[in-house]
Parts: sequence; structure tokens; C-alpha cells
Amino acid sequence: MNTAKEVVDFLNSCLENGAVPNFKGYFPFKVLVDQGRVAPYYTTIRIMYTGIIDVCYYLNDDGLLEQIGLENPPALDPKEVLSASKNPRGWEPEQLRPPRVHN
Repeated sequence: MNTAKEVVDFLNSCLENGAVPNFKGYFPFKVLVDQGRVAPYYTTIRIMYTGIIDVCYYLNDDGLLEQIGLENPPALDPKEVLSASKNPRGWEPEQLRPPRVHN
């Protein structure tokens, strides 16, 4: 996915069909954040490292990702955490907010 429209179209298609969207890389995350779909401390980003190991993160108020389930987790740059080279299986957003409507 190279454009914001492709990201949104893919997300909408998944949601309409009851599928969980799976994204690769940082760009789709940035699109969802820019549209207000990712809410700090609410939206979960699930990364599938293997078939049995998943790690979930949430976005903090500074725009960094913190791993869920750790006491005092380090704040990590989403560009690094979500990079396609580090996570070839991709990531899934959970609990997205509806898109913002601009008047």
C-alpha cells in the first residue's frame, strides 16, 4: 500500500467483510494516526512474531508505542517497531476509532 487511499480502502474492505486488517510497515500506521483512528491508550497494535508469540502495544501521548503487560515499559519509535523488515508478518490494529469527519 503506497497511498492513504489504498490503506483506507483496504481497512474498509476488511471491516465490511468481518476480517481483521493486517498491515506491513509504518506507513499504514501513520495514515491511521493522521485520521484519528488510533487513540492513545485505547487502540492496540498487535504484532505477530510467530504463530504462537504475539506482542501488543498501545500509543502513548507522545506518539510512541509502549508494550502492554510490562511495568514501566520503554517508549519505542513506531517506525522501528512496525518496520516490515523487523516484522514481516505485519501488525493488526484493534479497537480503532471511527474516522474523523471534517466540516
